[in-house]
Amino acid sequence: MQKSNISIPAALTFLSSFLMTLFFAELASAQLSATLNIRTPAPPQLSTWINDRTVVQLIVINRGSAALPNCRASFFIRNIENQNIIARSNDNSAAVPRFTIPAGVSTTTFFGRDLVSEQAVDYDQRLISTAVTTNSIPEGNYEFCVKILDQTGRTLAEVPCRTFTVLIPDPPTIVSPADNAELLSQAPPTFVWTPVQFVGNVRYNLKIAPLFAGQNRRQAIESNPPLVNQSGIVGTSFFYNPSLPSFSLYAQAIGWVWQVQA
Repeated sequence: MQKSNISIPAALTFLSSFLMTLFFAELASAQLSATLNIRTPAPPQLSTWINDRTVVQLIVINRGSAALPNCRASFFIRNIENQNIIARSNDNSAAVPRFTIPAGVSTTTFFGRDLVSEQAVDYDQRLISTAVTTNSIPEGNYEFCVKILDQTGRTLAEVPCRTFTVLIPDPPTIVSPADNAELLSQAPPTFVWTPVQFVGNVRYNLKIAPLFAGQNRRQAIESNPPLVNQSGIVGTSFFYNPSLPSFSLYAQAIGWVWQVQA
């Protein structure tokens, strides 16, 4: 009996492979679910979203038996009032963060650093000069919408959007010592200012500099060597400890200026 060789056309093989790939993609998608949390009010700086784990969390549940490597988040931020998309991820950028979803049954929380890169965000052209310079979102009411993409760019899960508000806080205001107050050498002063609202984990920077004849206050604070330049202050006051440099250090000073920033 003569044997016959049966060849499978290349097109049929490709079709089977293609259908198999689609099947696995759909299976992975069906076994994946996610929840998005975002703090509100949210900080306007995207750098804070990246560095502060309390701002954004993406909780992903994988019920499948296989891990999903090199996934990424595709997102956009939309203004609720006018429906304009003010920022979106540049999904083709090499700077987009990648993450692996472990094999199931697993629950994994991803944070801002896992989802957002400042180098992979495209801004609305009407906001681009401000947004790119400050990496900040303007005040307003927004929604943050996220899709999880696999390593080929297929959508694994569309996550329900979350609404949030951005409020630009007023800067701290100087309380004491007040303008033109006299400092007594025998009584070290306590510097006091108002708190910044709507922002968590605030740290303040205090700068004290001498004022010389012929200078205005801005020139003094920006140009003169500081007597004290203290960063990372928690709270809204700073006691001038006697161990710090003496106010008599600059004999030619006609006064002192101070500045606090958040």
